[in-house]
Amino acid sequence: MHILSLSDIQLIVDLFETQGVMSEVSGRERQIDNLIRTGYLRPLRGVYTLTELGEKTARSLQMRQFVPPRAAPAPAVTAEAAPATPALEGQ
Repeated sequence: MHILSLSDIQLIVDLFETQGVMSEVSGRERQIDNLIRTGYLRPLRGVYTLTELGEKTARSLQMRQFVPPRAAPAPAVTAEAAPATPALEGQ
């Protein structure tokens, strides 16, 4: 069983949502190396992509709502949920 840090989870989910690759790893060399060794990322000609395990993990984390999706809609505020404001007297 692999233990992922919050930054690992966020990176995996971000790469999954954008369907992108990661080319800038400055400051994250250790994190990237760990994710490669555990099978979540694959190096490919100077960029890093998610493996099948990385994609399945990201999808699972999103479905269980451990990590909210990037385009999460803002919660709607209804009149019932909005706090009542007292009327100001004398105006």
